[in-house]
Amino acid sequence: MDWIALITVAIAPLTALAGWFAGKRKRNNDFLHQMQSSINNLVAENTKLLNDIITVKKQNMELLIQNEVMRQKLSDLEEQNILFKEEITVLNHKLENVKTITRTK
Repeated sequence: MDWIALITVAIAPLTALAGWFAGKRKRNNDFLHQMQSSINNLVAENTKLLNDIITVKKQNMELLIQNEVMRQKLSDLEEQNILFKEEITVLNHKLENVKTITRTK
């Protein structure tokens, strides 16, 4: 076998091996780009979710404040109700000795 035939036979596997190494590097780079893209998408989604959570927490805090204001108003109304009940009791007691006057035609 002469050198030219040997080189001709060796060229095909050598170019295949060089192509495989070049393809491997490209596959690795593509994989890294896909991973970075996935990370960027996850970060964007996480940011959106965090903003939503902040909005919900703000609304929750506002509702808790409104709830406390309503509780205070309810407490004030309950106190007024007690005072009105006492006043009604006193007025009813005063009316016990009053005669009812009815007018007939």
